Amino acid sequence: MLDRLKTIVPVRTGIPILGCIRIEGGKAFATNMEMFAEVPFAVDIPPVCVPYHDLAALHQQANGAAHEYTVKDNRLTFRAGNISARLAVLPVKEFPPIRHVEVGREAVFAKADLRAVSVCMSVEQTRYYLCGVSVRENRLCATDGANLIRRPAVFDGEATLPDWFVRFLLRHAGDEIRLAVDEAIATWRGEDIIVTSKLIDGQFPDETRIYGTLDHDKSWTWKRADLEKALDVAALSDTWSVFENKGGVMTVTATTHERESSWAGTVEGDEGRVCFQNRVLRKVLETHSGDEVKVEFGNADERTIWNGDHVAMHWRG
Repeated sequence: MLDRLKTIVPVRTGIPILGCIRIEGGKAFATNMEMFAEVPFAVDIPPVCVPYHDLAALHQQANGAAHEYTVKDNRLTFRAGNISARLAVLPVKEFPPIRHVEVGREAVFAKADLRAVSVCMSVEQTRYYLCGVSVRENRLCATDGANLIRRPAVFDGEATLPDWFVRFLLRHAGDEIRLAVDEAIATWRGEDIIVTSKLIDGQFPDETRIYGTLDHDKSWTWKRADLEKALDVAALSDTWSVFENKGGVMTVTATTHERESSWAGTVEGDEGRVCFQNRVLRKVLETHSGDEVKVEFGNADERTIWNGDHVAMHWRG
């Protein structure tokens, strides 16, 4: 069970106690002051705080052999097979308190939907309130300023899950994710693990204003395989590629300092010309798994909407 705490306990920290886990009452507790976790750890020893990464390395060396622990003179002795080691322990009173949401509002959503919106989380810490996923009014939403995507959820409140918590859930949670949420934290109870994370304290933008102002009178629909081929050409350019539909034939042109490349394929929809950022196209393919991809756009709007739930910026060509 200790390996599930690996992403929570920092490898390097200026606060030694945060590099430790607290072993007490048949459980192991870990925190980095942003996330708090507990897992079953059935050992019969007095409460101690022991360096996590040292203990985890000993467990790995033991390779499944039976473990024995003893605590004496501020040292934890670990024995397994022919392995014997002593680890310094820290006072339990120095370990930060662990708090989980016992009674709160419940948020429920699919892991696949969380994964889809997560690709649009911002990585710019100057806009920290975008570095996560918003859960509000029965939907998930994330934006990096150029892309905005939303998917369904069941929740009657408003909370923003930080990116580290989102990544943890994507790594460890099952197909359906249930969170207990209060004003400051959210708790996920998985099989043999409980994890709580602080929420982002900031105002996430109201994306309904963006969707409500889209002025679209044109659309294209093409096979996902054709869009992937188009992206192979578009990827030759560092920034933008030109998409142009004439009579059902889509031409994609990418220009670099050295050469110009193009690809032509079929598409259904209106004639038109749009320039797309290559990173936007990659995110579209990451977030949509269907066989067909539909994009709506308008001549007077610099935003497109993909498959009804992914808004992305483009440049009128």
